[in-house]
Amino acid sequence: MESLDALQSILIDARQLARLAEQDYDQKQWKTYDGFIQEFNRILSSLTTVGVDLGFSEIQSVPRHLLGDRPYVGYAVEQQKLREIVSASARLTTKLEALTRQPVSVTLDALSRIEAVCNAFHTVARSVRKRHADRPTLDVADEYDVQDLLRSLLAVDFRDVRPEEWTPSYAGGAARMDFLLKSEQVVVETKMTRDGLGDKELGEQLIVDIARYAQHPDCKTLVCFIYDPLGRVTNPAGLQADLENQPSGGLAVRVLVRPS
Repeated sequence: MESLDALQSILIDARQLARLAEQDYDQKQWKTYDGFIQEFNRILSSLTTVGVDLGFSEIQSVPRHLLGDRPYVGYAVEQQKLREIVSASARLTTKLEALTRQPVSVTLDALSRIEAVCNAFHTVARSVRKRHADRPTLDVADEYDVQDLLRSLLAVDFRDVRPEEWTPSYAGGAARMDFLLKSEQVVVETKMTRDGLGDKELGEQLIVDIARYAQHPDCKTLVCFIYDPLGRVTNPAGLQADLENQPSGGLAVRVLVRPS
């Protein structure tokens, strides 16, 4: 309960920041953006303290050499910076609202355990290649192998891991999600990179998945686990930011590219 209280307090601050930044942008009050930057970055730091990472980066100040001798008068870079603050604080507020509507065990405990499993996945995948007396083993060569191994690893921490759940119809058809953790209201979707499935293709597929999962009544959080053993994803941070900031109808999205 203490963690939820902390999140709700942070949400109040984020809402206030979003409201004031939007108000000052509309009224062309450029002199406030430095303070807004400090407040946004403080909110991110508070989230880190309670163990929540929503995929946002700190907002950087406007380089002074771009402002001449008279800052805070509405230079184009100052207008752009305040617009950046307005957009980032609004998106942060939306994601925090989605988190605080979920059980604390999902937002802080279950997600951290899922991330720990994904962090260890590559190490486990390599270790199971060798067995005593050359017995048969699992070589993770495609997405189905990823699903098989991940299901076993999730079962260590979660009692109810449901594979192959149907999602509601979207764009004329239904599809199966990889794993549903029903009690936690989390879906884990897996991808494995290969020739022809890099940043662009993954992004396109997962945008469709995000829209589909947003309609599932038992899915409040989507974890996209991308297994990339050969480093085919050229910009993991960019892919994560693009997908986690997609409009998702209140669905919280977490993207994990591993190993990274």
